[in-house]
Amino acid sequence: MSQADRISEFRSCEVLMLKSGGAFSECMLLTKNLEVLSGYTSRIGELLESLGDGKRGRKEEKQGEEDKVLPSMSPTAKELKEGVPPPNCIEFKGVTVGAPEPSGKTRVLIRELDLRVSPGLNVLVTGPNGAGKTSIFRVLAGLWQPLAGSTSRPVDPIMWLPQDPYLVTGTLRDQVTYPMLLRNPSEEVDARVRNALLEAGLKKILDRSTVGLDQVCKEWRNELSGGERQRMAFARLFFHNPKFAVLDEATSAINAEGELSLYSKLLKTQCTIFSIAHRTALRKFHKLELEFAGDGSGGYTFYKLDANGSGVTRVKVDSSKLDMEDAE
Repeated sequence: MSQADRISEFRSCEVLMLKSGGAFSECMLLTKNLEVLSGYTSRIGELLESLGDGKRGRKEEKQGEEDKVLPSMSPTAKELKEGVPPPNCIEFKGVTVGAPEPSGKTRVLIRELDLRVSPGLNVLVTGPNGAGKTSIFRVLAGLWQPLAGSTSRPVDPIMWLPQDPYLVTGTLRDQVTYPMLLRNPSEEVDARVRNALLEAGLKKILDRSTVGLDQVCKEWRNELSGGERQRMAFARLFFHNPKFAVLDEATSAINAEGELSLYSKLLKTQCTIFSIAHRTALRKFHKLELEFAGDGSGGYTFYKLDANGSGVTRVKVDSSKLDMEDAE
């Protein structure tokens, strides 16, 4: 074999080895993607199962006595009729929350949480990553079932602001009015939408097109930065003005100055907020802090927060002696 032939064979082997390495990497990535797909499939299955249970529950209610049939539009109608929770509040009674492990076991995140949130009691939820801060709100929303205990929600809808807000396909107006879809909005509604955008600090987005609220983007998610997407969620909050809202790291992509400005404006509304956050500067906008231990014990601690000129006074309180009514 000549030297030229040997070089040719060497190069052929080199190409084959590189392709083999690339194929092996693709297999590794495919395994990871399949694991992610499996997780998504499991979650969707649980959601569909929960929806099915809800439909069966409503069907069973309809088959009962007429005076026992409750309005389906109210998620807490049954509890309210029985007089269990006080009206218009969020309540956790002995709630224990766990997360499934790959081994099949359940890891306890929160154990026997007792908390009642009346209107005006803004609560800040803190703790290390994986402590169960978001999980407790999944239970409140009905996406997860608690291992023990029960939750009660107010008749009025709760608005949820996640860390990565969902943006719909449509106009700028649709981003603010979501989940409402307005075909022929009035001038009054458009004025409210514009005001919400201005309150959220999105004047630049509003003014960048001559058509204003009618401007359309195929993918608003790609058009807006992370901070602008979170501000859009606040615009929705200002527009709908709910009585209760859950903010799950809703300002993590916004600078500290913008974050303080949004919370200051939010306090001027009648909305009671549940915030999950790591920035301690947000304590001054809340009256109570719920700190999860995150050490596997499921423990938690309550602190009363009192904002003053020099900062925020943080006082540990016993949950059994916690007076929730002083928020009103």
